[in-house]
Amino acid sequence: MRQSKQPGQEKRELDFSVVASEVQKLSSETSRATENIESSLQGISSNIHTLLESMDHMKGSSSEQALLVTEFSEIVERLTSVSKEMKEFMQHVMST
Repeated sequence: MRQSKQPGQEKRELDFSVVASEVQKLSSETSRATENIESSLQGISSNIHTLLESMDHMKGSSSEQALLVTEFSEIVERLTSVSKEMKEFMQHVMST
């Protein structure tokens, strides 16, 4: 024998079915959103890593350039000194 349903039971079952369906949709959307967020975070992490590598490279290049400028400055100072000595020598030769 078939049991008769209580008044309003069919409506509650229908309401439950609708709620269950919405929960399932929400769960799927949440899962997709989580995957998108994870992918975005991985992209950001990768970009940060690349940026840090670039900054390290620039830092190394800057240090190398600073060393070259210092060496160049020392060479210019030596050339200036030699030039001054040559001028003094030439003046001495011309005066004798």
